[in-house]
Amino acid sequence: MNTPFIVIAGGSYSGALVFYYLQNYLSRSRNPYDLLFISERSFYFFHDLLSEFLCNTCLFGEISQSFRSMGLLRPGVSYLETKILNIDLKEKLIHTLKGSVKYDYLILSPDCDKHKNNAGFDTDNLYEFKSPEDVLNLKKHLLSCLEKAAGEKELDIKKSLLSFTIIGAKKQGVEIACALCDYLNNLLKNNFPELKKSLLSIYLIEKKKATDFKVSPFYNDAIYYDLNKKSINVLMDSTITNIYKDKVHVNNTREILCSTVIHSGKNLSSSLIQMLPLEKNGLQQACVDLYLRAPGYENVFITGENASCIDLNENAEKMAFFYKEQARICARNVFNKISNNPLKPLKPSADAGYHLLGKHNAVVKIKNLCFNGLIGWFIFRLIYIASFISMRQKIKRLALLLISLFGLKDDELLNVNMFSLQTNKELIKK
Repeated sequence: MNTPFIVIAGGSYSGALVFYYLQNYLSRSRNPYDLLFISERSFYFFHDLLSEFLCNTCLFGEISQSFRSMGLLRPGVSYLETKILNIDLKEKLIHTLKGSVKYDYLILSPDCDKHKNNAGFDTDNLYEFKSPEDVLNLKKHLLSCLEKAAGEKELDIKKSLLSFTIIGAKKQGVEIACALCDYLNNLLKNNFPELKKSLLSIYLIEKKKATDFKVSPFYNDAIYYDLNKKSINVLMDSTITNIYKDKVHVNNTREILCSTVIHSGKNLSSSLIQMLPLEKNGLQQACVDLYLRAPGYENVFITGENASCIDLNENAEKMAFFYKEQARICARNVFNKISNNPLKPLKPSADAGYHLLGKHNAVVKIKNLCFNGLIGWFIFRLIYIASFISMRQKIKRLALLLISLFGLKDDELLNVNMFSLQTNKELIKK
């Protein structure tokens, strides 16, 4: 009997989980196997916690985990950090920058990196919000704006420097706006007392006439209440028609003094998934059956945000525990396929919804239970602590969460400046 060669391609959280579960199943069976994990990046991160990273209620280590820190690399198990150039599904061959790899079973689980930029503008003051690096670059820019505003005497220029526009008032846009408001207010209070909070303006621009947050009527009102409480201006039925250095035009009729625009559009799909001959749905995600197999390919499985099950209604919000269950079933089915056992079907996702509303504030709905405020935020963070791989990592993240609750954080200005210094060093090396 030939030793099966299994490859997991992609550095997402789901890929790390499949790697973890599959290795455990194969090790218990005591059958020989070769398992290879290929990732372009050495760590995964939770996209849902990026707004928390912005408002400084969590550190980078609280939203990410290194693949090597999982302690899973054993004989017969390999990890390769390289870029995947192409995958030949017919020949079962993966081409990377470090050579080609032949596989028997393939699990695709890349991050969603293909971004749909609805803004359509190419300008230096338009910022994306897709990765921790994007957040750190944005923080660096925000500090620069406050420093310039502190020394500016012209009122219009000062207002422009202290005005921020977010494109899209859907879930991620609301989370960015609330996190941005709390982050800036904290900086003004502790580091820029010469700047008045009344000069600070945050705009949420939405092209639709209304936004349905799909939580519940009561908690929809709670979200709008929080936006009003933070004095965030929500402009519905509005479209940015042009972006300039110090202002934006809305609907060709209104002019807003603003020097920073943030695009909140969500990542839609993976560039790796898009280059492969797979069936895709309207959202550009790869279609899978109830067993997470790609149609037409018996030995190719897909998990994570890029997998869309054609036989299930998946309109509910997908939190970490959904991807955890999805990864477990995928790993189990690959193992069952190798062992010639029946495959296990995927079950519908639980009814869930959540909105992070800035520092220590969230709305969370799981089935028929709803929580808001500090309690909702704490439950949400506990869900993601439980999602880390290995008990040691969970205990470490819980300790960091308690530190966050008591406000015992490193100096934010120092953190951002150190990031800028490190970035400059890397550019010099290149």
